[in-house]
Amino acid sequence: MTLQTLVASNNTSLIQPGFSFFRFGKHVFFFGQKGWPKRSCPTGVFLVDLKNNELKLRPAAFSNESCYLPPLRHPAITSLSDSSDGEVIQYLIHGGKTPNNEVSQKLYIISLASSVSKKITLCCSEKDLEGDVPDARYGHSINVVHSRGKKAVVIFGGRSYVPLNQRTTEKWNSVVDCQPSIYLIDLQFGCSTTHAIKEIQDGFSFHVSITRNDKST
Repeated sequence: MTLQTLVASNNTSLIQPGFSFFRFGKHVFFFGQKGWPKRSCPTGVFLVDLKNNELKLRPAAFSNESCYLPPLRHPAITSLSDSSDGEVIQYLIHGGKTPNNEVSQKLYIISLASSVSKKITLCCSEKDLEGDVPDARYGHSINVVHSRGKKAVVIFGGRSYVPLNQRTTEKWNSVVDCQPSIYLIDLQFGCSTTHAIKEIQDGFSFHVSITRNDKST
């Protein structure tokens, strides 16, 4: 493995800490720009063009059926793969911070709508959740785990603002670790349940999940 320095030749002002990448096939996309989208790229998602160590960001297109996807920094993002060949067919994006520093609790699903004549079109939909819905957060993780032929989405960790009823003028924008609860989501029906593990007493802003041979850990 080697590391190389890349030079961004355009839209450099959009790149800031907290952005994300996701990939469909050979196409890589940049997500989580600085500030709200401009007219030149109203979607806030860019196709990454990398040639000769030079990085260019080209506006990505969304289908007419897509919902609006705000630029989110430090969201949790994971991929959903086709069980037959392992090809990524969707991405899940949860939480994150908007350019106004508001924290999101929404779950978005990104898929590839079409790829014809070098024109890439994405589709974005918002997934409604019921039950124990995860609180708004950022800096957390989302994973897809498999067990006995079934799959579930796991959300854990992260940070969020102090609840409104606990804020003071001096600490209005203070952040705290989220409660150390594990959320399991049935993506088909949007049902979310929360589970507590007695061995975990404090919140964390990260989580690692590994799946192998149809078993989850």
